[in-house]
Amino acid sequence: MSKDKIIRLFLQNNDVPLFNQRDFWDKIIAVLCDAAEAKACSLCLLEGQELTEGVVVGYQDIASRQHRIPIDNFLRKMTEASTPTVIKDLSADPRIPPQRKKRYRKEGFHSYIAVPVTAGDHCLGILSFYYAKSEAVNANRIRLVQALASLIGYLIHNSVFYEDVAQLRELTRSVLENATDAILLTDELGLILYASSQTARIFHTRPQRLIGQYIFKFDASSTHSLESLLKMAKRRKGIRHSELSIEIKNGQKLSLDVSIMVLRHHLESSIYYLWTIHDLTSLHSAQQAVQKKRAEMENFVYTISHDLKSPLISIQGYVSLLNDEYGEKLDEDGRHYLTRLEKNVSIMRRMIQDLLELSRVGSMDRAMQVVNISNLVRQTLDEFRYQIDQNRVEILVAKRFPRVVCNRKTIKLVFSNLISNAIKFMGEQKNPRIEIGWKQNGNFYQFYVRDNGIGIAKEKQERIFNIFSHLQDLENAEGSGIGLALTKKIIEQHSGQIWVNSEPGKGASFYFSLPKTLVF
Repeated sequence: MSKDKIIRLFLQNNDVPLFNQRDFWDKIIAVLCDAAEAKACSLCLLEGQELTEGVVVGYQDIASRQHRIPIDNFLRKMTEASTPTVIKDLSADPRIPPQRKKRYRKEGFHSYIAVPVTAGDHCLGILSFYYAKSEAVNANRIRLVQALASLIGYLIHNSVFYEDVAQLRELTRSVLENATDAILLTDELGLILYASSQTARIFHTRPQRLIGQYIFKFDASSTHSLESLLKMAKRRKGIRHSELSIEIKNGQKLSLDVSIMVLRHHLESSIYYLWTIHDLTSLHSAQQAVQKKRAEMENFVYTISHDLKSPLISIQGYVSLLNDEYGEKLDEDGRHYLTRLEKNVSIMRRMIQDLLELSRVGSMDRAMQVVNISNLVRQTLDEFRYQIDQNRVEILVAKRFPRVVCNRKTIKLVFSNLISNAIKFMGEQKNPRIEIGWKQNGNFYQFYVRDNGIGIAKEKQERIFNIFSHLQDLENAEGSGIGLALTKKIIEQHSGQIWVNSEPGKGASFYFSLPKTLVF
C-alpha cells in the first residue's frame, strides 16, 4: 500500500477532533496493521527507562499484555538504531526473554519487524509489527514499515504541536476575554471578525451580535469617528492612542482611547486590523466633576478674599487715623498695640491678595506654546538686577536651556518665585551665589535653582509648599507664604513635580520637572 493511500486512510478519520483521543490512535494503528499485512501491531512510547504500550492491535489475550516494559540492552539498542530490527524466528532469538517468547507463541507470532519512531533527533518509541510466518518479512515490507514509522513520528510530533497550539489558543482567549480594554479584529472594510466580552460591554450589546457587523454600525454620531479612524490607520500603517467621542444607538456618548495595529497574514494577501479600545467615559466624567468642584472652590476663595478686602481696608484706615489723631495721647503700651495691629492688618491684606492670586492660577489663560527657557531665565534675572547687584550675588546660569512646551507666563512666575526666595534667604553669606541649570531625566526636563543661603531644616521641607507656610516665621518674613504654594500648583498643572534638597546652613536646591512632550 502506498504512503499516499495510507494518508488518505488517515484523513477518513477526520471525525475525531483531537489527536490525543484513544479512538483515533486505535484506528490509526489498525490502519497501519492492515497496510503492513501484519497479524498484530503495537506502538510503545518511550518514557524514561520504560516503554509504555500505548496502542496495541491484534492481540488475542489482552490480559497478558505488559503495559510497561523495562528497557533492557536489546530494547535500548532498538531505540538507538537508525534501521529496523528484524527477527524472522521469535522463538529462537536469544535476545528475547523467555516470558515474552511464551506470549508470542501463545499469540501465534513467528516473525517481527520493529522500527524506532523519531521526531527530529529524538526517539519517541517503537512501532512493532508481528507476523505468523517468517516469509512475510521481506525487503519491500521492511521499507513499507519504515515509511509507516516515519508517518507515525510525524503524527505524534504534530499531535504534541496541536496540543501546544490548543493550549496557547486557550491562553490567548483567556487573556483577551479578561483584558480591561476592548479588543476587536476587523478586515479592511471594518467587518468585525472577533470581539472580546469587554467590547460588548462598552457598546452595550452581546458579543455574538458584534461578529459579522461593521464596526461603524455602532457609531451613531454625525462625525463618523470610527470610520475616519480606520481610514487614517490605513494611511499611517496603524494608530496609537487616538482619543475620540462617539454616540452609540441608545444615545449615550462615549469617550474612547483607540489604538489600531495593522496585521498582515504571511500566507495570504489579506490585511487585518487589531483594535484596542480603552473606555475613558467614566474617567472624563470624574475629571469634569473634579474640574467643576475646583472651579467652584476657586470662585469661592476669590469671592471670600474679595469680600474680606473691604472691611480690612476700613480697619487699616481707622488704625492709621487713630495713630495720627491719638497716637501722642497713648502711652507706650498703647502705641505698641496700635503698631502691632497695623502690622497684622497689613499682613492680612497681603494674605488675601495672595489668595486672590492663587485662585486666579486656576482660571488664567493656560495657552501652551514652545518656550525658549534660555530667554525666559535671562528676562527673569533682568527683573531682579537691582537686588542681585545690591546683595552682590554671583549668578551662574547654564549656557543653554531646552525649548519646552509650557505656559510662558506661569513658568516665568515659577522661576521668579524661586530666584526671589534664593536672594531673600541668603542670610549672612559673604559670597552669595545662585546657580540655575537643568538636565534630562527620562521623559522630563529637570530644572533647578540652587543657592548657598541659610538652607531649610528637613522637617520643614514638605511644609514649605503648603499655603501660608514660610521659610522663616511669618512675622519676620517679607511675604505671605503663598509663593511656593503657587509655584507647586503651576508645576502640577504642567504634569510635573517640584521638590527641595537642603540642609540648614548649606543652602537649598529647588527642583521642578516639566514633561518633554506635553499633551494640550
